[in-house]
Amino acid sequence: MIIGAGVPVALSALSVIVCLVSKWILLSVLSLAAKSVDRIATVIAALLVLPDYWLSSSCRARGRVPSSWIYVYGDVIGWTASTMNKIVGRVLCHTIKTMRETPALLVAATSGLVLLVWSASPLIH
Repeated sequence: MIIGAGVPVALSALSVIVCLVSKWILLSVLSLAAKSVDRIATVIAALLVLPDYWLSSSCRARGRVPSSWIYVYGDVIGWTASTMNKIVGRVLCHTIKTMRETPALLVAATSGLVLLVWSASPLIH
């Protein structure tokens, strides 16, 4: 049996299975990413605040009071890291929730429909 412009049924069934399996793999990857976001944001923020630390430490070592701008920089980095962490965390959690709630039958039907449209597109031109 042939579907569309010569795509065998076995290939279309295989592509539907791949889409279903990739849904579960993607769920695992997203879950892992959601758990890692906080750690990654903390490391990046710490690296970005290092110049702040070095400048304030060198000022104190010389007996001077560090400029308030040094602390403003650290506050901005901290606020940005916290905000980005919250945004990315919420997006990942919402994406994971949506993917978990999406029925496997809908994923299979959608992937099958996409395959049919894709294989029929040379016939349309």
